Amino acid sequence: MQKSMAKNGKMHKALIYDALEQFIEKLSGDSIALMDWGCGQGIASMLVLDYIREKQLNIEIEKIVLIDNSAVALRRAILHVKSLKQDEFDVIALDTDDLANIEELKEQLASSTNLHLIANDSMPVD
Repeated sequence: MQKSMAKNGKMHKALIYDALEQFIEKLSGDSIALMDWGCGQGIASMLVLDYIREKQLNIEIEKIVLIDNSAVALRRAILHVKSLKQDEFDVIALDTDDLANIEELKEQLASSTNLHLIANDSMPVD
């Protein structure tokens, strides 16, 4: 995992920051939930938290949902995301096979502004 982070970290940052520059300021004043599909080590979630902090945006994170099929990666993602937390928000980890909980969570977040981060092809298709 460390090797992957070292090899791909700069590329992930460039891609995520470029995407966020296109729309994130429009969410100023909003409270959002991050859905990090195929989260791996939680790199995308960490980058969103960093971006919001660096740009000093008025965006509140209400929840981060980490979704992956690797228990080892999920544990690492939780550790990484919690190390960057400045405010109180929930960090939820779900296995991609846990479709019942994923569907329940999607219903709970239906009225929220959700930012879906998709790192690979692990996102289930309806």
